[in-house]
Amino acid sequence: MNIGFLGWLSAGVECLGLALIAIDLYLPRLPQAWRRGVDATMPQPLGGTPRQRENYRLTIWISLYAVVWIAVAGGLSAFDARLGVAANIALAVLTALVVLLFGLFRLLRLSGVSLGRGSSLGTLGLATALIGVAMHLSNLWLGI
Repeated sequence: MNIGFLGWLSAGVECLGLALIAIDLYLPRLPQAWRRGVDATMPQPLGGTPRQRENYRLTIWISLYAVVWIAVAGGLSAFDARLGVAANIALAVLTALVVLLFGLFRLLRLSGVSLGRGSSLGTLGLATALIGVAMHLSNLWLGI
């Protein structure tokens, strides 16, 4: 039986999600330290409401992502134009998966699903594992 790329990718995504859940449940200090580290590395706005500060952080993350996208696609297209096109396609797929992941994450948080001590890392792990299962089931149904 040939598993194929999508089968291995879905298994990897599922394992990543389950590892995040296990970290949240069995190592409670690690998600807290991770959160403090991420908060410490982000530049802090000088004033405004908490909502404005959160929008500022989101703008910074999206801007950094766009800069990385441009640097990768531009660097690869300098070598070969086909590599630039392939990089743009790969980054577009990655962006769609990230948007899907955070959309599912937000939906689970709004519906009140939280694992362990209510950490967002466990919910992110659950969303990742659900995406991996969906990929695996689509692989089985489509026979790719």
